[in-house]
Amino acid sequence: MNGETSLSREFSPVLAGATARRVLTQLRHDPRTIAMMVAVPAVLMILLRYVVANSLMLNRVAPALNAFQLGFPAKILVLLLLSGMAITTLPPVVENLVDRSVTAVLKLTGG
Repeated sequence: MNGETSLSREFSPVLAGATARRVLTQLRHDPRTIAMMVAVPAVLMILLRYVVANSLMLNRVAPALNAFQLGFPAKILVLLLLSGMAITTLPPVVENLVDRSVTAVLKLTGG
């Protein structure tokens, strides 16, 4: 790789085509996934139609939808905080685990 990371490589149409072919082959062999990709959006649209069509039901559901919508920024904030904490605390933890495992292997092999 000559010191370059996988992020610095250019886009490869051959690699993208191979990946797309692999994913499509896997989808072809898993009919449940295709069924879910078709059925779930259709069912959600039907449910949404019932909620919107019936104004009485919409009046009951609207406050819950507003509360649900207000929770999204909080979820994003929690995700960002936890991600930041994980990024800062993981390297020492992984280093400690690697040191302990190398020490254990050296003890087992007599080295």
